Amino acid sequence: MSIDIEKQKNFETKSDCEGRNRTVVVALRKEAAFAGSAQQIETCSADSPCSHLLCSKCKRELRASHVAAAGRLFKKLRQSGQNLYAITLLEPLDASSTKQINLRRLKNTLWQRLNRLFGQELVVFGGLDIAFNTDAGNAWKPFFHPHWHLIAASDLDAGEIRERLKQVYPVTAIIKRPVRVAKVQRLRRSMSYTLSPYFSRRTRFLNTQRKGRSPFQDSKEFPLKGAEIRNLAQRLGQAKTTDMPFLYGCRKVMAVNDVKRIIPSKKGERGPMNTQNSTLGNTTGNTAQTRMSQSGQKNNTRLITVRCTGDAIKNGETK
Repeated sequence: MSIDIEKQKNFETKSDCEGRNRTVVVALRKEAAFAGSAQQIETCSADSPCSHLLCSKCKRELRASHVAAAGRLFKKLRQSGQNLYAITLLEPLDASSTKQINLRRLKNTLWQRLNRLFGQELVVFGGLDIAFNTDAGNAWKPFFHPHWHLIAASDLDAGEIRERLKQVYPVTAIIKRPVRVAKVQRLRRSMSYTLSPYFSRRTRFLNTQRKGRSPFQDSKEFPLKGAEIRNLAQRLGQAKTTDMPFLYGCRKVMAVNDVKRIIPSKKGERGPMNTQNSTLGNTTGNTAQTRMSQSGQKNNTRLITVRCTGDAIKNGETK
């Protein structure tokens, strides 16, 4: 099965991305401090990608390349008998703790938590998403909320994974359901969901319109407004699109072509999108050691076990 999310229903088109980028550029140009970022996004192209975290073009390319490579891995893990789960984790944060959003620090914290809770019982791929959380009743001060969308392969059952994660993702006054774990039904759709195509505003409200059901807390998603885009840009600092993905698992078995795609074989070699970053991390100054571990699989695909070191996968692959 080819994990090509560009064939996924409602996958963003290049025209969609150009429209979103125009909105972002207009918003950023309202303040001189963001003129540089606006210029980067406006001039972004396939030959010279900007890698700005607010650039929809770069996100589209990142999503397409990552899901294809990671999807092949998780297909093999499922064929080997492991369970696949879609996991959403909401960071226990609020307006007072999100004045700056350090993606690398968040990734490192997640890695440490998974390592402490699961050791090598999980293999994980996913990404960081950010929503501007508001409440129609002003129950809390609006804030940009980092959260995770992950795919995990494990022999554990969903209940065990959920209970362990609840130890480090608690219920708060704002976050009522911080951990969600569900078995993957459609792999391509679930993989696509791990990397968000854009950041949005999410408003909570009391839904009283559902027939046959008592009023309940619901939410709707909206595009970010201009001031919110600038606010987010300030909080993100120099974060890049390539900072979004997350990997966990000391050793992974991948097809050779996927490894070349994720970890360039030569220092400074460019990966997908012709950037100086690999598709799953920064390649400059990092090393990757590989060794042949298996051959002669059912599909005659050569497999290798990969152990990565350095900053590239520090927050996701190894410590």
